[in-house]
Amino acid sequence: MDDGELVGRLLTRTEGKDLDFKSSPIIVSDLKDKARFIKNLICMANTPRDGSAFIVSGDLPPKN
Repeated sequence: MDDGELVGRLLTRTEGKDLDFKSSPIIVSDLKDKARFIKNLICMANTPRDGSAFIVSGDLPPKN
């Protein structure tokens, strides 16, 4: 599966212990933004699961 197909599949799902959506792009331009991003990564890493986890950021396409 290529990246585009993976993202398409993720966008059809709801958030859960292995998927987190961020409504705006993740920008780490200052220490506060970096700390927020690292906190998100740590939360995903500390959640027990058998497979991969994803954080999808940016504007989501409108639902038809």
